[in-house]
Amino acid sequence: MFASVRRLFAASKLKPSVSDVRKHKDFSHLSDVQLAKLVRLAKLRKLAVGEVITMSTAGDARRYLFKGKVRVRSAKHEFILDIQGASEGLPSLDELLAESVRIECLTPAFVPAMPTALIGVSHEVGLDDWVETPDELAVDDLSLDLVSELQGSLAREIMRDVKEERLNLPTMPELGLAVRRKAMDPNSSAIDLTRIIQVDVTIAAKVIQIANSPVYAGYESTKTLNEAIARMGMMAVQDVVTALTIKQLFVTKQPRLRRRMRNLWEHSTRVAAGASVLARHAGTVDPEQALLAGLVHDIGELAIIQYANQSNLSSISDADLDVAVKHLKGPLGAMLLRHWGLGEEFVVAARFADEFDKQTPNEILLLDLVQVSQLHAQAGTSMALSLQDITQIPAIKKLGLATEGPEKSISLLREARAEIETVRLALAL
Repeated sequence: MFASVRRLFAASKLKPSVSDVRKHKDFSHLSDVQLAKLVRLAKLRKLAVGEVITMSTAGDARRYLFKGKVRVRSAKHEFILDIQGASEGLPSLDELLAESVRIECLTPAFVPAMPTALIGVSHEVGLDDWVETPDELAVDDLSLDLVSELQGSLAREIMRDVKEERLNLPTMPELGLAVRRKAMDPNSSAIDLTRIIQVDVTIAAKVIQIANSPVYAGYESTKTLNEAIARMGMMAVQDVVTALTIKQLFVTKQPRLRRRMRNLWEHSTRVAAGASVLARHAGTVDPEQALLAGLVHDIGELAIIQYANQSNLSSISDADLDVAVKHLKGPLGAMLLRHWGLGEEFVVAARFADEFDKQTPNEILLLDLVQVSQLHAQAGTSMALSLQDITQIPAIKKLGLATEGPEKSISLLREARAEIETVRLALAL
């Protein structure tokens, strides 16, 4: 199952993958997480047949040919570049243009512009200086030595299934997969996405609602799905639809588990809305990616609840579930999101969402937004941290946020409560 999902994403990615980009000399010094961010922030442009690529006057990005056929002509030579994917070379168009050549598109061409500021980043500041390797994220970093055999029975059973590769994790809903496939297709358009999404009237209405939310403040109201997709962009829509369809996984026929599912979804929507608003104010992270990261940061707990739902529930106590969630939620969430192909920053956010003392690089990450939004969501509850504890949290310092009020809530998010509630209601299917 997982292999087929990975093949699906690998075959349909519109932008170069981390492994593809690493092959180019311009990026060989970057870490995997830095490469993932570089790919995510790359601005992709589709060029028409006959369009001539000229020398760029802006020095803030480098352009590469990801897919398409172009004619390269100079005074001394002429040749054809026919690239069907980054694995075939990812040639630098700016390097060719520096040699006084003329580049003409013979087919539609897809050209990602990579930010030069990120290309020049030193490997020493990468996330992989403090994040475990993918293999370690699965099980090997876990310990249940201090947990009794009785209360840790469910957690140990899940760990055995993981080690023996027998664990069935939830799969991404079909509509989410279909939208991601179409958004990553270089020949697709907003009309194509509209045809897919409009089949689900509820999801379509929610996309329009989010397009009119404070995340896109300043725009005139839009009333059609096609207008909403055009406003948000196809890449943003794929993240939003993925988030909306994930609600389909939060179902169970077991009355004992139904309340857990409901509370988990409610918490996830609040964190997602807060992270999205924080991202808009920070200005360096896509709000849609922050929304999706917030919604899936506890996806490991969903996997545990579904595992219990498929087991003999009468033999599983609430304490068993609590122990399994406490010890396995982060690693299972990281495994699940990696199999879904959502990108390493989503994996990191799920793995360390509850580890508030985690030191991270200076750049604002999805993890930081999820953690700060979680703190706000917990304000006034038994899980809330003290004011002194909050001010020492790395993510709070990085975002430059103050705290105020007896509930120890974060000022910016308190002021943006109406915005957060609007986004949260858009997620509340």
